[in-house]
Amino acid sequence: MDYEIDGHYYDDLEPVQMLEELKGFLREYAPQVHTCREDGYSYLEEGDFCLTIKNPSGRELYLDLNEEFTLSYAAWHGHYSPCKGEYEMLKRDLEQLLNSCSYAFSVFIHERWMGSAALGLPLSSKVEVKEQIHIFLRRDRAWLQQAKKEGVEARLVYWDETKNRTVSFAPGEY
Repeated sequence: MDYEIDGHYYDDLEPVQMLEELKGFLREYAPQVHTCREDGYSYLEEGDFCLTIKNPSGRELYLDLNEEFTLSYAAWHGHYSPCKGEYEMLKRDLEQLLNSCSYAFSVFIHERWMGSAALGLPLSSKVEVKEQIHIFLRRDRAWLQQAKKEGVEARLVYWDETKNRTVSFAPGEY
């Protein structure tokens, strides 16, 4: 069914019906298909699927197909609506992650996860990492104060884990 919301045109896709196409798209990574009948996948409903692929280090990427598409890697996950435009965005994001052109960027204060994003921009300096951390923490003044008082850490997790980085700021340094 096609429909319009606030001037935006949507053409529905059924994510579960995209299973074979996505398996073909990811074939070089040997995707595994999982259902609600398997251990660890009870969150899926009958008829839903989860595609998983492992990087050379054994870390898994998850792609859930249910009423929407959900892509998860490391501490990050993204939701994609079941329409052609977002489906194309999902495939671009998959390519970027799998080619280590983007990475999961996660912020932690004392091992407490504060937020994540998939980023494609290179963060070559500690100042650039600090700026990205600030984007996450500015949502809550208490988080900013806690980071200044207790320190904060950013983890950049690539598909090619030899590129992974952790950037830490000690108490008072942030």
